[in-house]
Order: sequence, then structure tokens, then C-alpha cells
Amino acid sequence: MLVCFAGTSASTLPALFPTRLRYGALSISFNISVSLFGGTTPLIASGLVQATGDDMIPPTT
Repeated sequence: MLVCFAGTSASTLPALFPTRLRYGALSISFNISVSLFGGTTPLIASGLVQATGDDMIPPTT
């Protein structure tokens, strides 16, 4: 599944924006989404550990 997404994302994502705004819009939207979802993962994982008291609750893979 990852190969299907990663293989086409390099050509699909830039094509979503007009040529004049392509790289700026792509970089801003990509970096905001990565910081929102990737940046909050440690917070959510530590909250799960504190709420349950079990260190094995967050997935490690």
C-alpha cells in the first residue's frame, strides 16, 4: 500500500496546484500537515501511557 502512494505522490501532489503557486503551496501545505500529525504523535503517546499506566499501549512500529 505504501508503494502505491509513495510512487505516485511525487507527480500527483505538485499537479494539484497551479503552476504559478506550485512549489510554495505544496511546501506550505505539506509541512503544516506533517507538523500537525507528526508533531502531536509524541504528545498523544505520552498521554496514553499516563492515562493507562501501561508502557506498551502506544504502537512501536
